[in-house]
This record gives sequence, C-alpha cells and structure tokens, in this order.
Amino acid sequence: MYHTIFAPLTRRQHRRIVRLLALALLPLLLVTSTGYGAERLPVTVAVARSVRRIRCRRCRRPPVAPTLRGAGAVLRRTLPPALCQTSLLLLLLLGARAPTALLLLAGLPLLRWLLTLSGLRWPQWAQHPSGRWLRQTLADLHLALLLALGGLLLGQLLGLTGGALLGAAATPRPPKPTASGRVLDDGTYEVILGDQFAIRHRPVDEFDRRMFLLFLRDIHLVAHPGQRPFLCQTWLAGWFDTLQELLSRWENDHEAGDWQRLMSRRDGPLLPRAQQQAIVQRWTRHHWWSVAEVQAAAQAEGLRLTGRTTGSSTRRRWRCCGS
Repeated sequence: MYHTIFAPLTRRQHRRIVRLLALALLPLLLVTSTGYGAERLPVTVAVARSVRRIRCRRCRRPPVAPTLRGAGAVLRRTLPPALCQTSLLLLLLLGARAPTALLLLAGLPLLRWLLTLSGLRWPQWAQHPSGRWLRQTLADLHLALLLALGGLLLGQLLGLTGGALLGAAATPRPPKPTASGRVLDDGTYEVILGDQFAIRHRPVDEFDRRMFLLFLRDIHLVAHPGQRPFLCQTWLAGWFDTLQELLSRWENDHEAGDWQRLMSRRDGPLLPRAQQQAIVQRWTRHHWWSVAEVQAAAQAEGLRLTGRTTGSSTRRRWRCCGS
C-alpha cells in the first residue's frame, strides 16, 4: 500500500523514491547511533546528491527543437485538417461570388499550419509575445471569415441580400404608441390612442364612470397580449381626477365579482389608520380650517393628501365631533 502523495506515480517510480529515501535515512541512523560527523557519510549519499544536482541543471535548460525523425508523422497528422479547412473556405468564397482578391483568404488555414510547424522548429520564437499575438490574430481572422461567409451563404439560401439579412438580424423594436386623455367641457371622457384612434364616453353616474375606467384597463398591445395593460393606472388617475389606489381597488372588486362594493359610492379609507387619526385630531383642534389649510399643514409634515382623501377624513371628523 503506497502513500497518498505517491498515488499519481507508477510503481517503478515508487520503488525509486523508496530506494532514495532508504539511502538518505540509513546514513542518518548510522550517525545518530555512532556519533560520527557528517563528513563520514557514505559515498552513495554524495553520489545521489550530485545526480540530483545534475538533473536540476538539465531541467533549467531552454527548450530545444525536436529532432526531424518524427517530422513525417507530424505532417501526416496536421496537414489534412488544414487542407480541408482551406477547401471549405474556397468553396464558401466561390459560393458567395467574392472577388478574386478575396480568394487569397482561403490560405489562412495553411498559414496557421506553417506557423504551428515553425513553433515546433523554433520553440523560443513560438513562446515570444509577438509569435503568440500573430497566432491569435490569424485565429480570430479565420473565425470572422467563417462567420461572414456562413451568413452570406445562409442569406442566399433564404433569398435575402446582404443588407436585408443584416436588417432582419438587427430589426429595431417598433415604437410604443402614445396615449393621452382628458375630460371635455361637457363631462365627456376622451382617450386618444396613437394619432387616429379616439375613445369618447360620457358617464351617467359613478358606477358607469368606474366601469368605463375598467374598460380602458382592458386595452392591450398586440405584441404583449398577456402582460400588463397598455394604459397605466397612474395615467388614468391623472387624466380623470381619481386615485390610483381606487383604480386598483375597483379592479380587485371586479375580478372578485363583488358588485356591491363596486357599486358603492363610499370609497373607503385610503390612508393608514394612524395618519387618519392624526388628520382628525389636527382638524378637531383647528375646526375653523378649510380643506386647503389642512392639506398645506399635512404637506409640511411630508404627508401628501388629495381632495377625496381629505373629504373622507372630514366626514370622519364630523362623525367624531357629533358623537
């Protein structure tokens, strides 16, 4: 059973390492048992140390070129792929009807093959930064040429020209249509979609108004039929003097089928209980204030109020004062 640090080695290498360790430990045992100095070590240790030094010196030598004995095997292994790549590039160039000057690009695989052989013959030049940069540049140029010729050939098979293929690959997204809304002088709600399409409706009561706003929320774009509606809640709230929170509440009631709450004229509290209590207490202490003054005082404290929210708090204040 061998130690785990020697697992990647072969058994022959294990035996050599064990022999060297034995030669190194045996003199140490003799020294500790007899008390002799280090100058009386056996000759075998000195020989082993000298061999170790010679091996280290040999490893530090610069790389040398391999012998020409295996040049035939290298040529047989590397030349056929280079010839196949050259033939493929030549066929692609001829199929794309490239100019005659561009046919010279078909020799890129052969040029890369020659650089590989030169690296085997002169290893120092192959490890030089200039040699690495040249090989990488030729490889990138080879890949770019293959991609370009493949795209042109695909465009010809699909019946597209070069410009049409490029346009089909980089087609920009169509611009999103514009939308605007307003309330006319006669109370009609108007929504303009794009430049030529308009929706006009005059609500007869509050329930009709809510249903019209919910209908506007059902407008979707063709490209995104299952995603969010085209008209945002904030847009509708700004156009038709309502609150985004109310629109969200009406949509939830409509989806839940709660028609009683949807037809109710009471909007319900739109502020947290603590903020409502603060407004009621402030207005109770200053009962002569108007709605605008209460809104200004609340905005000074960082609380944004609207007319509907303040009106709801006003009704609550009168209920509290009456009780």
